[in-house]
Amino acid sequence: MKPTIYITGNDSLPEDLYRAQLQKAENQIRKEVPHAAIINPLKIGIPSSWNHEERLQLRLKTMKMATTVVFLSGWVKGPMAKQEYWYAHEDNKDVFLDNQIQQLSNEYGVVAH
Repeated sequence: MKPTIYITGNDSLPEDLYRAQLQKAENQIRKEVPHAAIINPLKIGIPSSWNHEERLQLRLKTMKMATTVVFLSGWVKGPMAKQEYWYAHEDNKDVFLDNQIQQLSNEYGVVAH
């Protein structure tokens, strides 16, 4: 199975710290599940002029394409991440925490070439 993994975290952090947190997780997921498609919400081209609600709606629409959502440390402090958490559960996504990233490879295995 080739999973699509959406990553999210404490979006109330300064953008440079949040960007670094997401990139670190993206790198780690790529190492554990190299065949996965990874969605980093800071890389989907959300215009900086958009308000909170517009940003959230695009993130939720994008997250809908994912099979799995990984919540990074401190996500409970992020207003958008909290909404994403509820949405992920309502949409029956597989949910992992950042300390479970290594388990993704157990869940999704290696795709045969």
